[in-house]
Amino acid sequence: MGGHLVPNASFTSGITAITNYLHPLGFKLALYTANGVTVCDETITGSYGNETTDANDLASWGVDGLKDDNCATAATCPYCNYLTMSYALLNNSSQRPMFFEVCQQVEDPRIVGISNSQRTVDDLSDDWNHIIYALQLNDEYASTSQPGSYNEPFFIFEGTTGGTATETENRTQFYMDCMQAAPLIFGLDPTSASAAAITVLENQDMISIDQDPLCNAAVTISTSDSGNAIVYSKILTGTNTRAIAFLNTDSSSQVMTANFGQAGLPNGYFEVRDCETHIDMGKYYNFYGPVTVASHATTVIKVTQPQWW
Repeated sequence: MGGHLVPNASFTSGITAITNYLHPLGFKLALYTANGVTVCDETITGSYGNETTDANDLASWGVDGLKDDNCATAATCPYCNYLTMSYALLNNSSQRPMFFEVCQQVEDPRIVGISNSQRTVDDLSDDWNHIIYALQLNDEYASTSQPGSYNEPFFIFEGTTGGTATETENRTQFYMDCMQAAPLIFGLDPTSASAAAITVLENQDMISIDQDPLCNAAVTISTSDSGNAIVYSKILTGTNTRAIAFLNTDSSSQVMTANFGQAGLPNGYFEVRDCETHIDMGKYYNFYGPVTVASHATTVIKVTQPQWW
């Protein structure tokens, strides 16, 4: 209205009332738009040409973030549209910091640095092939991940319904997203989620790996001859500290071993913690394993140099 954003009629008290309710509870609120003349379903006006006004409206409502889709673009340069919105958010009239998530994929290297989160893959379905496809693309762009600008391989399916992926496969997606320092965007309805799903998503060992300040994405350090048993290593904060993931994409169980030297660690003993069971496994010299990993499952350990080293 008059060039300004107008809340949906369902929000009778306006957006400010929602942010005022959520913030004391520890929640943040992000809203959705698109960088074109409309959003993707073409029913609502997008932000093209109104970036400054939209950013100021969001800030005045106390909004904490914006997801900016890549639809109905009025120009041949989506990056240019995103750059305009990025500038508008950074310079909003309330000087309010807001998280900026864009849906242009990271293959345009200019996108990294003007957004806080950028997609590495198109929208996914909750099935094993899509989960692995997203992981492969995240692997390809691992080197672009950096503090404040994260690669996002779509939302996490753990606890959602209607897909064909098993609980094991969805858990693998969550674990590997943590290994890739991806934003943890959950697709489930928290009011109806199962206790088992909440337990997975509240795994503090995995969340700390995901949110490690270095923001390193994991890299492959070994692959079986079949290509189905893959070991990843992620450098964590702390001297000679790593997260190591054993990923089994095969249809049967695989026995796997991690060579600490391949993860860039020196010879010696290292303390190992199982990040799913939260059990400290003891000290291991140069290797950890053998580990039996079920079909389509992932095991993650944290490897730390003993303090007496």
